[in-house]
Amino acid sequence: MVPGSWMGTGDTIQALLGAPAASVPGPLPLLGAGAAFGWSRKLRKRIAAPLITPPQV
Repeated sequence: MVPGSWMGTGDTIQALLGAPAASVPGPLPLLGAGAAFGWSRKLRKRIAAPLITPPQV
């Protein structure tokens, strides 16, 4: 935001130009966190699996 001021007849008006600050985050960080969590669970499962599986009879 860009602060600005205007001087009148003894009065001062300050204006903030730009978009207001968002108090609630957008959906993109939440989707990214969900994707990272899912990827980490998949990776953890793959690491825990044995490399050589016994032959099935």
